[in-house]
Amino acid sequence: MLPLLVAVATAAGGAVGLGVRAWLRSGRWRLPYETAASRTSFGWVVLVIAALWGTAAWGLARVDLEAAWPAYAVLTAAGAALAAVDLQVHRLPDALTLGGSAVVGGLLVLASAVESDWHRMSTALWAAGLAFVVFLVLVLGGLGLGDLKLAVLLGLGLGWLSLPTALLGIGAGFVLGGLWASVLVARGASRTTRFAYGPSMLLGALVAFLAV
Repeated sequence: MLPLLVAVATAAGGAVGLGVRAWLRSGRWRLPYETAASRTSFGWVVLVIAALWGTAAWGLARVDLEAAWPAYAVLTAAGAALAAVDLQVHRLPDALTLGGSAVVGGLLVLASAVESDWHRMSTALWAAGLAFVVFLVLVLGGLGLGDLKLAVLLGLGLGWLSLPTALLGIGAGFVLGGLWASVLVARGASRTTRFAYGPSMLLGALVAFLAV
């Protein structure tokens, strides 16, 4: 039964990924001053969303939390789109961060009701609040507001699984972001060079999810 569930989730993710790819290629997310340097296919987004939807189905079934799959499906689809946009223009759109937090939060409330486990929702809110405080301090030091909003979204999603999972995700994001920044500096970038931090945060969240 589990292999069939994973296969169906993967196929559905691929279909949604095609829609996300079409939206990215349309460029409707670009601000007036953001122009494309070249035509980007965003084909990798389809594969990533498909793989993540299947992974989410497998991971949640493994811990008997299948009711939360819709929330993580939305989170992973939004995350892939956010990574694509951030890599292109170093920006994380509010429609995906704030909108994602609202949708994921609502779906997690439903999952908590199905599981009759409101402690998970409470922990998710605490984790989101902790992420907000930590990243607010970093914003005061120069980090972008989009990263703060993404941190709240990830804190919400990972916190529903457990507070240690949320802490691992945030910590892994810091480590991966630091490593990527070091690579860029080694390649000649200055310490003030802008780079996309969102993908590192998202990869850190994936590491934490896989560790559940």
